[in-house]
Amino acid sequence: MKKIVFILMLIVAVTANNALAADKNDLAKDLMKAIGFDSMLESIHQDTVNMVKGQMDSMLAQIRQANPNITDEVMKEFNAAAQDFSSRVMNSWNTAEAAKIYSSALVDGLSEKDIRAAIEHYRTPEGQKELKVISAAAQKMNGYIMSNIKKEIDAATKDYVSQLRSIVERYKNKRNKSQSETSK
Repeated sequence: MKKIVFILMLIVAVTANNALAADKNDLAKDLMKAIGFDSMLESIHQDTVNMVKGQMDSMLAQIRQANPNITDEVMKEFNAAAQDFSSRVMNSWNTAEAAKIYSSALVDGLSEKDIRAAIEHYRTPEGQKELKVISAAAQKMNGYIMSNIKKEIDAATKDYVSQLRSIVERYKNKRNKSQSETSK
């Protein structure tokens, strides 16, 4: 009889814990809505897309500038390769998985009471004001980061294209020298 009571108590405890966990997960999702997580995440995703596209466009322009005799056919191949590269980078993460990670961090890091208090706070005028300031600060910081990444990639790409050109020229000269020696 004691074993049956113990098993029933264990089942009740596990069921209660599962219900609390589900409730806490729902609360985390509510908190994410209250702080405008979806729009923040979409903004990050769009910034990533814009940065990658801009960098690939810049790289292609630099290749064209460094190699003015390159044919349109070869540039089309470079464009196709750049689009493939961009797609891979832009699809390296997805918003649904990022949201799960964020929600899980909230659930793991905050008690149910803390999550409820945060939801309540961010629904107040003061909380909304804080979110606007936090969002503006994050946008400025993100702008700074993206701008500096773009500048550095532009500079590094120029160096990279120059290095590639030197390597190609060196091997062309080596091949031509080898061919002329063989034909003698």
